[in-house]
Amino acid sequence: MRRYIREWDAKRAGKKDGRKGYPPPEFDGSNGRYSDFEKQVSDVAERDIGRVVGRWRSEETQVLKELKTLVPELQVSFRRFQEQLEVHRQRFGRDVAPEPPHRYGKAFLILLVLLFLFEGGVNIWTFRFLREPGITTVFIGLALAFLIPFAGFRIGRVLKGREKPLEWLLAIFLFVCAVLLIVIVAHGRKIGIEVRKLDPRVVEETFWIFLLMNAVFFGIALWDGYASGYTHPRLQKAYEELRRRKRQYENRIARLNDAFIQAITETRGILSAAQSLSVAYREANRRARGNVPTNELPEYFKRDFELPVQLPPEIAQYLGEKDPVSSYRSTLMNDEAVRDGRRLISQIDNALESVRP
Repeated sequence: MRRYIREWDAKRAGKKDGRKGYPPPEFDGSNGRYSDFEKQVSDVAERDIGRVVGRWRSEETQVLKELKTLVPELQVSFRRFQEQLEVHRQRFGRDVAPEPPHRYGKAFLILLVLLFLFEGGVNIWTFRFLREPGITTVFIGLALAFLIPFAGFRIGRVLKGREKPLEWLLAIFLFVCAVLLIVIVAHGRKIGIEVRKLDPRVVEETFWIFLLMNAVFFGIALWDGYASGYTHPRLQKAYEELRRRKRQYENRIARLNDAFIQAITETRGILSAAQSLSVAYREANRRARGNVPTNELPEYFKRDFELPVQLPPEIAQYLGEKDPVSSYRSTLMNDEAVRDGRRLISQIDNALESVRP
């Protein structure tokens, strides 16, 4: 509001009109019977409020659209969690429950990535018997850097969990691939020694460095997988997916509330700025008239005058409320997605409370 009309503009316009005796005494502030400057202020305020309401309703429409998709997904996640919980309790006992999410879950993945990068560099360095780095050297080094830590990580996860049959197959397969690759590399080193007539002692030393480093990295990855694993991974996955969907729903409800609160706050700010400009105009106008009888002043100058500003009905219904946010939340319940989501969230909260880790 004040970007377009400043208080100095109001005082200048009031002073100019006051010297001319405008507005006339019969102007009582009703039905457009007030100064042209104040009409301009009112128009600008209406335009600004229209923009504010437009942004709010646009955000509201977008979030409600997202909720129509999210609520069915939340329902599916809830059903999947209930099914997994029942299956696990039948298999492992009625006291089975999901575990608290690991506090440093991302740190475990970061450690695995660092192992890959560091081991890749070490492996490539130990393959210097090929004389030049070359594509083959880089490929073998990075392949081992991936297979060995990842195999250790998966085996650690399998050791922690109780749902092992299929997971063991993948872990064993990865470990066998890593061992075979090491054997192939060792055989290639032997051939390289014979063909290039290298010093066997130097090559043997680099081989033991290579073997020791990979063993250490395998052990670290094994611990990483065990520490980051869960006793019941499938149940845990369903549990965390449900919590994630629940947070997504709650975040969107928070976006609706925040967008509304921002709209209310900005609208009230614009109305306050418009009234302040109107007051500044009338005060300057009155001073410019000098010491004139009261009956020569405009009628609306003699009382508390509130500048009329036409408000969009979407926002007007809430401005007079003592607690507009609560009123808006009640209105949101008329939306099917919000209503179904609230009911579903209540059921989810009760279910999670009964199995709280």
